[in-house]
Amino acid sequence: MHLSVFAQVCTIPSPFQIETKPKDVKPIISPQNTTDRFNFASFDCGALVLGTNPEAKQATAILIKSKDQYMLNPCAAKKYIEVELCEEILVDTIQLANLEFFSSVFKKIKVLTTTRYPSTWQLVGEFTAQNSRKLQSFVIDEHQRGWSKYVRIEFDSHYGSEFYCPLTTLKVLGTSMVEDMKRVEAEPSPTIVQIPVSVPSLIETVQLQEITTESPTPTPINEKDSIFKSILKRLSNLEKNTTSQKQLDEVKEQVLGQVKISFDSLDSKWNTISQDIDKALQSHLKQYHHAVQEQLSRLSKKEEQMNQILSDLKDEMSWTHFWNQIHLVVSVFALKALLDQFGGWITWKSKPLVQTVSTNTERSKKRRRSH
Repeated sequence: MHLSVFAQVCTIPSPFQIETKPKDVKPIISPQNTTDRFNFASFDCGALVLGTNPEAKQATAILIKSKDQYMLNPCAAKKYIEVELCEEILVDTIQLANLEFFSSVFKKIKVLTTTRYPSTWQLVGEFTAQNSRKLQSFVIDEHQRGWSKYVRIEFDSHYGSEFYCPLTTLKVLGTSMVEDMKRVEAEPSPTIVQIPVSVPSLIETVQLQEITTESPTPTPINEKDSIFKSILKRLSNLEKNTTSQKQLDEVKEQVLGQVKISFDSLDSKWNTISQDIDKALQSHLKQYHHAVQEQLSRLSKKEEQMNQILSDLKDEMSWTHFWNQIHLVVSVFALKALLDQFGGWITWKSKPLVQTVSTNTERSKKRRRSH
């Protein structure tokens, strides 16, 4: 009876599928391997410092790859910094370093993330740093990781009793969306091994086991039940794997569709923006050209007016010079005639005087002779 039931249950296709573990699966990059990983909080890729406590100075220095520049903060202040990353990533590691001597090193820190700014920050980890002047890594728990565009780090306490608590380096490591998609695509699908199994062979095997058993206890039934349960379990696993693969394919198609739509929208927006910029430039150039033409026409008119005034002045000066020359000649002739008249009057008046003088001289001579 049990064999008949088992035969009815096993009326499945003779080759059924068993899932095995995939081989040569590439592991996910471990957060500890940070030597060659990309820093998404670098100034070179476009990261920005959006906010700090008021006492902080030179906050952008922590984004620059330089050991000689650092963000300066008094230890007594409530210290924090908010950074916008290059792109939205799955943050898994935060790296901090204080390389300055004669200063205090951070101790208790909090890491918060969000996808929008300003928005509510989500706490993803609380860490205790070492009293060391080396680059320290703080790995975020896998259950706390999420896609983030903005990171906020709060410094709650510090080592030592120095006045300043500087920060030299900040690095944010993680996985971008493109890298995550490539990793998912690189993972091989589960291999399916086909094992040809026929129902009669299974029945014969079960019959042999029943014959070889010593006691007619329900042991064979338990063995059959265990085989039946294992088959059902494998079938359910196959269904789950098929469903998960379908869901993964659907999610992948949705993500790719969203990415394509976003790229198409970006292209259309860029085209409209470029067209608007071209139109604005053309309109401005036309206005500038028209204004320049008006200025040139005004200058030409003013130049013509100036030339006309200069020609008029030349004419007036020529006539004035001519009349001045005539006036000078007339004045000379008039002066000469006046001098001539005055000279004749002087001659007429000087004749009796000469005679009187000559008479007086003769008389004086005669008196001298008589003496």
